[in-house]
This record gives sequence, C-alpha cells and structure tokens, in this order.
Amino acid sequence: MSRRLAILIALAAAAPIAAAAADLSVFAGGTASAGSASSSYGYGLEYREALGANLAASFGYLNEGHLIGHHRDGLALQVLGKTSRWQEHFELSLGLGPYAFFDTQQAPQLPGYRDLHGIAAALTGALTYYSGNRWFARLSVTQIEAFRDVSTHMLQLGVGYTPQTLFDSEEAREHPERFENSRPKSELVVFMGESILNSLASHKSANFGVEYHGPLAQHVELSGAWLSEAEGKQGRHAALLGEAWLVNRFLSHEFTVGVGLGPHVALQSYRLDDGRPGERLMGVVSLMAHIQITRSLAARVELHRNVTANSQDCDVATTGLAWSFGN
Repeated sequence: MSRRLAILIALAAAAPIAAAAADLSVFAGGTASAGSASSSYGYGLEYREALGANLAASFGYLNEGHLIGHHRDGLALQVLGKTSRWQEHFELSLGLGPYAFFDTQQAPQLPGYRDLHGIAAALTGALTYYSGNRWFARLSVTQIEAFRDVSTHMLQLGVGYTPQTLFDSEEAREHPERFENSRPKSELVVFMGESILNSLASHKSANFGVEYHGPLAQHVELSGAWLSEAEGKQGRHAALLGEAWLVNRFLSHEFTVGVGLGPHVALQSYRLDDGRPGERLMGVVSLMAHIQITRSLAARVELHRNVTANSQDCDVATTGLAWSFGN
C-alpha cells in the first residue's frame, strides 16, 4: 500500500467527525428566575457540530449569574434542528437536551451554603446571522427546567466563528500527504491562574503548575498535572490532576477545543477558609482551548470544575504556554 493511499484512508476514517462543519461562540446577557423577581447577568460558551443539513449537536457552558440564594452554572448537551439559511445569512434553530448544573445555595447550617448537583432540561431557540466570512452573530433564548432546583430563562447575544477544518482546505484535499506530520504531538504546559471556592463569598487564591498532554488517538488525549494552590489559612498545598480528553482540532490557526474528565488528588492535608478540612479526592470536569503560536509553542486556557459530595466544589482556571515535542 502506497503512503499516499494510506493517508487517504486515514483521512476518510476521520471524515465522520472532521468533515462536519463546526462553530464556536461566546454569549452574554441576562438570567431571570421563573418563580420569583430575582434576575442577574448570564454568559456562556458553545461548540456546535453539524450532523447533517438540518441537524446539529452542541456542547456548552452556561453561567446563570448570582440569583438570590443561587450561584448556578453548568454544562449543556443538546440536539438541534435547524432551518436552511434564508437569503444565505439567516438560520433558525431549536435545541433540547440535559443540563448538568452546579448550584451554590444559601443554607441554614454551617458553613452557610451547600453545593447542589443535578440534571435539568435545557430548551434553546436561536436566530443566527452569518456574515459570509466565517463570523456570525447569534441571539438565543434558553429555558432551563430544573425539577429539584429553581427554573430560569436566559436571553443572550453572542458572536462566533466557524474555524477551518482539514476538509475545508482545498490544499488538504488535493495533497493529503503534506498533512501527514500534522498529527498531534505531546506537550508540556507551564501555567498559572486562579482557584475559586464555590461558596457564597467565592474565596479566591492564586495557582500555578506544570502539565503534560499526550495524544492517545486522533481525538483523544491524556494529561497529568502538578498543581500548587493556596486555599485556606495554612499556606500552599499541592495536588495532582489526571484527565482523559475528547478533542477536536481545526486547520485554521491550529486551533483545538476539548472536554476532559478525571480525578483531582490533594497530596497533603489542608483546611478551607471556614476551618473545615479540605477534600483530598475530587472529581474534575474540564474545558480547554488551545491556539498554536509557532510551530512548537502554543497558548492554552483551561477551566476545571472540581466536584465534591460535601460542598467543597471549586473552579480552577489556568492560562499557560505549551511546548510541543515528539513525532
């Protein structure tokens, strides 16, 4: 089998994922409680993947702001039906799916709050205007129906971009052998950021660390990180994070997005600001964006949500530089 034929077969095998059009968008707007007069800001991130001419799937992060007694955010997965573009610019879509939420609520017992986890239903209607040069604007209305928590509705306006995929490139289609070496490489990341305890006071502390990312398959990565945090009054403590990532890479600007899952293990005991012993083992769900700067240097932004069963959830946001190496 010739090398060119092998490359063509590999590209064809990846086509069901890579060939579909995808877009990325950021939103800002407002949130209102369905059962009271409470209202707040709201914002979000969304990744959409086309499944056909009139069908798509989306994965996104929603932050519903600070409603009275509720600081809630979460991750939404939806299947969307969409119209054909009217006059090549306008598109309507309607999506429905589960919303995994994390709600910091007021509580009468110490420490005065609790972190509630649950699943709600999210229904989103959106009007999108495509400019014709990969940029678009999107107006969306989302209704969140929570059966064990407050229901809300969100109105948001966003801007987005449709990155170029491998199959959008005429050069890649005509000369696939040129992209043989574009397969993912291992990376070493040096990062710093902020850790935020999900309490009503949102205690913050600086963090820093190092992380290794290694490709397991075309759309799968494994990572391990050493993290230093300063939560509580006893100084810094260290932790290890290990995650499996589902990623998608785009040809334009070598842009990558991904979602990760794994454990967060504290290497030493510590105490929170309210005096409680800190949790040693936590589950982690993460979002990631990666932008290539040079052939071997990239910028990486990650948001980790640490999930616990005893109201010690926290967010670990990091920004770092990644050095790629290997084949």
